[in-house]
Amino acid sequence: MSRSEIGVKANLVSELLMISYFFIDLLLKKFIFKGEDIWITFIILFAFWACDFMYNKKYNDLVDEASKLMLLKVNQIASKIMLYSVFVIAVFFSANHTRALDISNLDIGVILLAVLFIQSLSKLILYIYFDKRGICN
Repeated sequence: MSRSEIGVKANLVSELLMISYFFIDLLLKKFIFKGEDIWITFIILFAFWACDFMYNKKYNDLVDEASKLMLLKVNQIASKIMLYSVFVIAVFFSANHTRALDISNLDIGVILLAVLFIQSLSKLILYIYFDKRGICN
């Protein structure tokens, strides 16, 4: 495994970790710490961001053409997943039978973060799949 493959996988894993942290934090705020502000959230997010920034600064140029081609293919599939899922959510919320539901902004945020988590997880799984299978097949 080359350093470029490790760099791309590490970036995808760090993206997945950040989104999963957002998702878990939002669920904790919704169900356990109802209405309380958790200040540790900003500290942890800053630590994630600082580590990701330093790692990207060090290994940003180590992406070869095969990895770029795999990322292009993975990003195309992931953007289609995101587009279709947001379209389904928009159709669901604009339907007549959901107008009577009391859906808060936090609930919509949980749904959108779940979609973002699924998209990020699919990007990581698809990149690993294309890396194992090969891009030409």
